[in-house]
Amino acid sequence: MPTIKYWQGLLVVAAVVAAGTACSTGADSSSGTGGSVRYAIRSDPGALDPSASTNSAGQQVAGLAYDALVALTGDGKIVSNLAKSWTFDASSATFTLNKGVKCDDGHALTASDIAKNFDWIKNPANHSPLLGSVLPGSGYTTTADDATGTFAIKYAEPSGFILEQLSKVLIVCPSSIGNRAKLATGSDGTGPFKLTSAVPGKSYDFTVRDGYTWGPGGAGTGDAKFPHKVTVVVSTNETTAANQLLSGELNIADIRGPDTPRLKDRKLFERGYFHITSELFFNQAQGRLLADEGLRKALVQGVALDQVAKVNTGNLGSVATRLTDGGGEPCADDVTTGVVPAYDVTAANAALDRLGWRTGADGKRVKDGKPLELTLIYPSNAQSSVSAGQLLASLWEQNLHIAIRTQPLTPAAIDGKWSQAGNWGDVALARASDQLPSNLVGQFSGATPPNGTNFSAVANAKYRDLAGRAYGQPGQQSCALWNEAAKALLSAANVLPVAAQNSTIFGNGVTFEVGAGAVIPTSLRLG
Repeated sequence: MPTIKYWQGLLVVAAVVAAGTACSTGADSSSGTGGSVRYAIRSDPGALDPSASTNSAGQQVAGLAYDALVALTGDGKIVSNLAKSWTFDASSATFTLNKGVKCDDGHALTASDIAKNFDWIKNPANHSPLLGSVLPGSGYTTTADDATGTFAIKYAEPSGFILEQLSKVLIVCPSSIGNRAKLATGSDGTGPFKLTSAVPGKSYDFTVRDGYTWGPGGAGTGDAKFPHKVTVVVSTNETTAANQLLSGELNIADIRGPDTPRLKDRKLFERGYFHITSELFFNQAQGRLLADEGLRKALVQGVALDQVAKVNTGNLGSVATRLTDGGGEPCADDVTTGVVPAYDVTAANAALDRLGWRTGADGKRVKDGKPLELTLIYPSNAQSSVSAGQLLASLWEQNLHIAIRTQPLTPAAIDGKWSQAGNWGDVALARASDQLPSNLVGQFSGATPPNGTNFSAVANAKYRDLAGRAYGQPGQQSCALWNEAAKALLSAANVLPVAAQNSTIFGNGVTFEVGAGAVIPTSLRLG
């Protein structure tokens, strides 16, 4: 499964005054690294361990305190991070580390420390969600030479996006590799900030690390306008965030809903990126109703995608046409046209009739005495998401005569349910996308939780074959095969892209750059 990127990962950074200043709003950028910011996310990050987190909020928070071997820029370029140079091919990569990299406890990071991270992730007893998604489930081996500062990894099978995948593996320092308890309330990394306080569900305080010079592309924390403190706050209302942005209480906000136009009218600093707002996932585990491909296809044909997309994006987006997003994604082609059937209530009802689901006296469908009842889950922390879920339920109930139980949940709760084998309901209107098609393979094939990350229990042999062939092609040369693999999923109604939009991160009194749909921590500049 990919690092699950729920839309709850929307961030807001708020400026607070430095100690001893008057109660004015906006970021304090008058001297040195004296300013501080408040960085709000719509859902609690849950696990703070970067090798155990699968949600967007968790990965964004971890990005403040941890680094990867290399970094991926907003336009999809690979730049240095822990490693200063590297060589690679489709199945292996060797990295030479930057000298002087220090953990936040002062330990000098070694190549062996990095190897231990990958070995921990590979151990099936640790159930890391990175295995089988970001890192290949087929296995890999690592070698390290501390004398030369080199680390090497070799995949059992080729991968056309090996550097891009490795940019998503954040490195934990050695004192916590075998004892992860510290990571629940603190950090143990090499990143630009250190986690100093954590109140789950409320806030997380980070303090800048002096002497940090090995960030993405050589970025550091010594700039006079770099903030000295970041407080991550759980915030749930986008309209409130927009109002606070305009009033100066906040200085960065990722806004995707109906508040966007009024923020654009104010000519604020902004950075945009492509974002899949929602997809439909079907629980196809053995014994579940939607293990039946015909039933899934009838549901898909009964979805008025344009209507649901309009509601889900606040009339700012459109129907999604691919499975990858985040900006800078190498394979960004339309894979839905000519594959996803058009909205056709008559055809959907006829298909249900052929499957033996007949409408009873109460107006609901029944087969062999068993009612056609489905549980639909969707995120609860944005009105647009709730409204889209309710619209989808009403379309299926009124047009297809299916009984729908709606269950709005926090994104963290959805993530938790997806980690339970086949026990999360029947349909999810949520999101689990990634920049790389290769990072979706674990989500759509292989073992189900807890032994894997295929939470929908997808079993599509054609997809597996095409994905396997795509792995052997370098970079964008593999996109044609990845596109065919995606079409194989859509043809079998294993998944359905629903809504997408160009999202905007606004700034007021601060500038920044964006990568993978989030502010890059080392790019923050007050003023």
